[in-house]
Amino acid sequence: MKMFGDEMETISLQVYFETKNRLRLKFADKAKKRFEVPIEVPLPPAESPSDTEYSIDFVNEPQFGVFVKRNDTGTIIFDTNIPGMLFSEQYIQISTRLASTNIYGFGEHTTAAYKHETNWKKWSLFARDSSADSSSNLYGVHPFYMNIEDDGCAHGVFLMNSNAMEVILQPAPALTFRTIGGILDFYIFLGPSPEDVVKQYLEVIGLPVMPPYWALGFHLSRRGYGTIEEVKAVTQRTEKAKIPYDVQYLDIDYMNNYKDFTFDEKRYANLPTFVDDLHAKGRKVVIVLDPAIASNKTLESNYPALDVGINRDVFIKVNGTYLEGTSWPGKAYFPDFSHPEVRPYWTQMCTEFRKSVRFDGLWIDMNEPSNFADGSLTGCSKNTLNYPPYGAGVLGSKLDGKLFEKTLCMDSVHHAGKHYDVHNLHSYYQANVTYRTLAIIIPGNRPMVLSRSTFPGSGRFVSHTLGENLSTWEQLRASIPGILKFNLFGWC
Repeated sequence: MKMFGDEMETISLQVYFETKNRLRLKFADKAKKRFEVPIEVPLPPAESPSDTEYSIDFVNEPQFGVFVKRNDTGTIIFDTNIPGMLFSEQYIQISTRLASTNIYGFGEHTTAAYKHETNWKKWSLFARDSSADSSSNLYGVHPFYMNIEDDGCAHGVFLMNSNAMEVILQPAPALTFRTIGGILDFYIFLGPSPEDVVKQYLEVIGLPVMPPYWALGFHLSRRGYGTIEEVKAVTQRTEKAKIPYDVQYLDIDYMNNYKDFTFDEKRYANLPTFVDDLHAKGRKVVIVLDPAIASNKTLESNYPALDVGINRDVFIKVNGTYLEGTSWPGKAYFPDFSHPEVRPYWTQMCTEFRKSVRFDGLWIDMNEPSNFADGSLTGCSKNTLNYPPYGAGVLGSKLDGKLFEKTLCMDSVHHAGKHYDVHNLHSYYQANVTYRTLAIIIPGNRPMVLSRSTFPGSGRFVSHTLGENLSTWEQLRASIPGILKFNLFGWC
């Protein structure tokens, strides 16, 4: 399999009996350190449990395989003794038999049903700015599934890997994971109820954020309010119809030339006063921020979000210079939310803007991250990061092999690593930073952050929107399995 890079000659398997109902299996290259997801998870108890609900066994013929069995029923819940286990530099594949065809999870995708089909169905996992009416890979990445066994017991499996991947569901029933980087770091949860599985999963990735009370109310959001008068008309119409209404959102329309931390003083004149009026009526205001900072200095002579970002050196780089792409404001740089200087930078920008517009929460959008240019304004280097030998079926890679369509060059550099490895973590880092920013600038209040893109653990900091839904019955219907899946992923 040289076409996928050098093969790993020796694979190490570390087995951790973490709790009586949680097992961890970690497959890695014994000779070479590879990228691992740099998210801290709670440490298990210092001593291994004396009695577990599972047992594990190994076979070497006809190929190496791992069996994980539920002790009280004898059901095999994880079985990799299937041909096709491969470990190469840019292609890792492993399969497991499933206990039944009742399988749920994996995301993010728009689906018509909650339960997955197992008739050779492929799902790609790679954060992507795409239409919510598409069955392709969407905004977030969640390599977690729950399998309901024939006797009603449930177990879950989480693959801690942030590289582009795909899963293939097969009639056997079986499941194949294919990822193009990192390692295979599996957590297996014994349940036995579905509720127990989710609880055990959350013990690893973290509990969901506790929202402010007002966030449980009715929210009103739409893109396309051309002027503040249109927003006022909507609020007045809603009040007149006596429709309950607690939170008003402002999409990018409020900005000056779509630049973060600005508002248009012509189209949205007196926006601060309007926000104060909503507060006087007991309502809250959430504004959108995109992770793309206008880099075109000709727009105006002074743009603090750009100037301070350059001074703090917080933007993502490629070949030693800031990667420049395009987004709503035109040419743009992209903050590296894993950079230690980005938190004071983001806090400073939000603090200064809130002196003008007294927002109550933040909606972080386009944070896959989305880029209107493929890779950068100057393109991307022709290498195996940008054009991997296997594209994991992600949208864009199917046509010409490029992994960077509508996002950043894969060889661009974050503090946490190459974009190839941390692309799916971008929104996680931004969620963490934005949550902590709101905790500072609105002290004594629970932060309210809404994010389009997510990764396991993001729920500790943010709520989630299913994206740019269309006003159709089909989209309304699809929102139901979407909500159920994110409940499975740990969102309340």
